Amino acid sequence: MGNNNLRISLLTVAIITVIGSALLASIMFTTTANATPDKTTTLDGMRAGGPFSMLRGFVASHFRHGFFDNQGLSGNVTITVEQAKTLVETSITSFKTGTPISFVKGWNVPVEDGKGVVISIPVGKISASNADQAKSIVDASLANGWKTGDPKLVRTIFSVPLIDSSGTVISNVNVNGVSGEIIRPQSKTLTVTSEQAKTIVSNAIKDLKIGDVKARGSIMAVGITYNDKVIMNIVLGKVNTPTSEAAIKTVQDSMANGWSAGEPKQLRFIYFVPINDANGNIIGNIGVDARTGTIAVGLPFHR
Repeated sequence: MGNNNLRISLLTVAIITVIGSALLASIMFTTTANATPDKTTTLDGMRAGGPFSMLRGFVASHFRHGFFDNQGLSGNVTITVEQAKTLVETSITSFKTGTPISFVKGWNVPVEDGKGVVISIPVGKISASNADQAKSIVDASLANGWKTGDPKLVRTIFSVPLIDSSGTVISNVNVNGVSGEIIRPQSKTLTVTSEQAKTIVSNAIKDLKIGDVKARGSIMAVGITYNDKVIMNIVLGKVNTPTSEAAIKTVQDSMANGWSAGEPKQLRFIYFVPINDANGNIIGNIGVDARTGTIAVGLPFHR
């Protein structure tokens, strides 16, 4: 009982310490970011995930492995710290960037070594407004040179820091201490480009059909189907289209005048391709899966 109370007390002190460190780091980072925003690759708050991600990781790790429980952390490894470090150092020479994946606050830029993705580096929208800029930022950082830091061993996994030319740890490469191989994150490879997604939707437009009409409060939602699946809804106001028949006729007339595909916007694994009417108005969006090139079904494709 005494030992349990001691463990809880020590954990409480450690959590308070981490909170203080996280807040201090956040204040210091905000000052630095405001002073030199053009130097950020993963330093715009994305890598750390905000000041409290350190606390979440700290608590989760120690509840999972046992606080101050050093026994069994090293496991039965078959390679040394030096070998893990050398493995990653050798791999760096073959690193290249892949296709960035968009998410809410920025981009994840995958880094590959010829055998697959090794890590993904977040680049915030404050640094890159599009995928090409995000890729260029990581490419430039890689060209300036990366090196490895001192690996840390947790159970049977070596975590090897990757350090850029400014001395900042930009990510960690995990090495299996038993097999001596780099542990690769499960990743989804994007095989479809933005231009291809636009072409896919352009080709599909001629096969679009009008589906069911649903009244939702003050609007009418007209479903647009492709291969008998609803892939887009066109929203009309009841003031101008008070009945289902009026809503259908409005959409029919718009389709007859011609629709076209606009410039896609990527969000994670989906390209959202805007549909423009003859007057250049965006009337909805159609999703294309960037991994398979198929038109997505079941997503909220409202304006």
